[in-house]
Amino acid sequence: MYEDPNYLKWNRGLAESQDYLYRSNPLVAWVQNAGHRAIRALTAGTRDALTLDMACGDGAHRPYMWRPDRVVGIDIHQASLEKYLSRYPDALVLRGDCYRLPFRDAVFDRVLNIYNFEHLIHLDFALEEAHRVLKAGGELLASVPTEGGLAWVLGRRLTTARRHTSERLDYLRANAIDHCNTVWQIEKAIATTAGADDDLPAHRACERGDFGTERVGMVGRCRHGRTQRCVHGATPHSLLP
Repeated sequence: MYEDPNYLKWNRGLAESQDYLYRSNPLVAWVQNAGHRAIRALTAGTRDALTLDMACGDGAHRPYMWRPDRVVGIDIHQASLEKYLSRYPDALVLRGDCYRLPFRDAVFDRVLNIYNFEHLIHLDFALEEAHRVLKAGGELLASVPTEGGLAWVLGRRLTTARRHTSERLDYLRANAIDHCNTVWQIEKAIATTAGADDDLPAHRACERGDFGTERVGMVGRCRHGRTQRCVHGATPHSLLP
């Protein structure tokens, strides 16, 4: 499945797709940013929390951070990190794998994951790592597309699918492979990882876009927490194993 030529072509064009979703069309960008707005609202009361932006990409969430100086970003995609730093030279970002985070146990107050969990074939490994790096009482906030509704499907076909489908790329097939987890699978996996006795989710924030797109901020409060190369700056010693 992951050798499908449509999937491979779509992933090779990752930078182009990010530019389209966030920067090419004000309406598409407004819908895409709904998850960022929801997470900004959820974090308004704890602006000083030491935060890990897990799968930070090229910095899409940076404008929605209350305290960028209290955020460490990590991503596997080198080109996205370089683009991030070209826009925000003072950012602290690392190249690394969310299945094996290069941080010591119980170091972050908050972990963010925005539009990434739906892509992870080994979702449980990533959640275990997020749980490990969180302090006692820390929180995981995730934003994912809620796919499958009629309005959502129509919106996708009229915008992103129309823009990217060609004789050489079946976008809808590539997307079906790429988005291997639904919001319900992710929410259940978070609950399982955090522990059956935890009050999970503590709350959920949903924001609907014009195309029926719903972005969900899910908060899991963990009883305890435990998480490659430095692209820019020095990682504070207190974060390292």
